[in-house]
Amino acid sequence: MDRRKALQQMVAGSATLFVVPSALAACGSSKKKSSDTSPLTVNLNDAKFASLKEQGGSVVTDNTIIINTAADGIVALSSICTHKGCTVGYDKAHKDILCPCHRSEFAFDGSVLQGPATKPLPKYKVTRNGDTLTIDRS
Repeated sequence: MDRRKALQQMVAGSATLFVVPSALAACGSSKKKSSDTSPLTVNLNDAKFASLKEQGGSVVTDNTIIINTAADGIVALSSICTHKGCTVGYDKAHKDILCPCHRSEFAFDGSVLQGPATKPLPKYKVTRNGDTLTIDRS
């Protein structure tokens, strides 16, 4: 092998060391982990939470989805889908929680209505004092 070919192979090999790990990391799981178990305080007079004063209103904040339901009052669950970690949202028309990535559906108690998710969303205790909600995420 001549010197030129040897140099080309060394450069190509070095590039592989940088490209392959990046590509493999990109193919990894997209799961988000929420290690925050601190209580979440929500002031309903704050403009970004004003929708929670109305039935059917919802907000996603700090890896938590908060929904003002007709029957259950205000409920709070993890907003991280248990399937692949995408952020779920409230589907007001169907009155369920929907993952936009793979179409898993969840009920207000966190249970799975339709997969591919098999584990429920963690449900959090909500305490209301006037216009302040405290959500216990422990």
